[in-house]
Amino acid sequence: MKSQLEKMTEIEEYIKAQQKFNQPKDKNKEKEEKTTPYEPTPEDYAAVYARKSGPQDTFSIPSQLEDCKKFIKGNNLILYDTYQDKKSGRKMRFYDRPGFKKLLNDLAAGMFKTVVLTRRDRLSRRVDDFMQIRRIFRHYDVRVFYVNEGELVSSQHSYLSSFLENMLIAISTLEPENIVRRTTDGRQFLRNDGIYQSRNYPPYGYKKKEGKKHEFEEIPQQIDFAKKIFASFMIFPCTDIDYDTAIKQFADQMNTIENADRKFNKQFIIDFLQRPVYGGKIRKMEIDDIEDFVEWAEENERYILLDEGFRECTNIDGLIAWEDWKTCYLKFYKLKYGIPEPQYLFGNLLYCQKCNSPIQLVKNTNIYSCNQGCTNIDIDLLIYKIFHQVIFDCDNAIIQGILKKKLDTLNTEIRNQKNDLTTKEQKFRKQIDDYAKSMTTSNRKKIAELQGKIKEIRSTINNLGQEKAIFTSAMNNLPTLKEQLADFNLTDTTYIQRNWQTYQDLLIKFISKVVLQPKGHDYTINIQYI
Repeated sequence: MKSQLEKMTEIEEYIKAQQKFNQPKDKNKEKEEKTTPYEPTPEDYAAVYARKSGPQDTFSIPSQLEDCKKFIKGNNLILYDTYQDKKSGRKMRFYDRPGFKKLLNDLAAGMFKTVVLTRRDRLSRRVDDFMQIRRIFRHYDVRVFYVNEGELVSSQHSYLSSFLENMLIAISTLEPENIVRRTTDGRQFLRNDGIYQSRNYPPYGYKKKEGKKHEFEEIPQQIDFAKKIFASFMIFPCTDIDYDTAIKQFADQMNTIENADRKFNKQFIIDFLQRPVYGGKIRKMEIDDIEDFVEWAEENERYILLDEGFRECTNIDGLIAWEDWKTCYLKFYKLKYGIPEPQYLFGNLLYCQKCNSPIQLVKNTNIYSCNQGCTNIDIDLLIYKIFHQVIFDCDNAIIQGILKKKLDTLNTEIRNQKNDLTTKEQKFRKQIDDYAKSMTTSNRKKIAELQGKIKEIRSTINNLGQEKAIFTSAMNNLPTLKEQLADFNLTDTTYIQRNWQTYQDLLIKFISKVVLQPKGHDYTINIQYI
């Protein structure tokens, strides 16, 4: 959030620029005549993206933004918006980063044609991600500038520029990966011997022995309280409340216990419950996550934690039995993620026309049924009907027509919002001019009101851009759907059942809902495409 001082500073800078722009270049040619003001196009706008991996990343976001803004100013571009993430470019994929997703939405809406960053590795530290991002930028004909790394632009379509960029990103990826590998190998060597390693702070209840890096001693008061936390969590009622509320209420409950040596907050409880060292074990592999060893046991309808991912800890004794720690952790995991929905072909797509309820696959059967029992259909018949309809719609360009119509509607909405944005920005510039002449409270309020409206319109455009990206992706994947169904044999449903996940992943890209209506001993279906 920008402070009021920062906002007013930006306004004052804008006023100075306007005044300088409005100065006549040749006084002899000044004329009192109406002129049509130039309205910027997407080619005039640039977006700035900045990313910081973590505390050890030396490239701060403010310094990145400052360098990029200087570049934009020096190249006669207009800053559309800044986007930023505090996420790892190696661990987190680009499409999972909130800031970058927002940038892609505005890009899909056609708000700018230039992206400015300080370095290539701000986009990603993964070669596969970088190549995919580059394909997206080229699809939208976007220029990409790296202000600290020369002027090789990603919109160039030559083989040489592609080769050079691949080499550069590979080199920038190699350096951090080597550092991570060397550090990880050293920690893994100790982990193989069951040695728990504390990077910054020892786990609650312990302190490091003086002069010893990997030897710990107990803090009696904290040890007793740590045991109370586990005992209390095992009986804590949390079936009817959400994850955040439950953890907060439990932290508040712990704060009511006497003789606590600290204030307990939600984050402390989350970190505390996920430390297997309290159960006397550590993860076998540094790169593994505890959640990697959680599975849903369908027959018992409960989560289980696989012991194969853990080994005995040799330098810290557990506070509670391993099985008790597993019970606490799995209760926490279930609270966080809930019970998984059954996964099967057509899952979350089917609805009954008669009772308007979802249709689900009945456990241990091949029958799909609604809650009221008015729809009961065999999987073979369902596969035949749905795929027969999809093949027909593909062959007759019906799906393509639906997607094109929705894309046209979205483009119209985006265009209308852009026009509204242009009008508001014109009023904003006029109001700035008025404010330069008369710095009244009334003008200042009008400026703030227009800023709010501009922000609201931009948010709407961003949402429309996200929708457009979804439909564009579906349109681009349509040839794949046709190819998959080209030689499909409707009488052989076994292959589909055996490879149901592949077909499910493909169908959900195009279908939002399938409504079944009982008709005697048969059913009619209505497929609603996205």
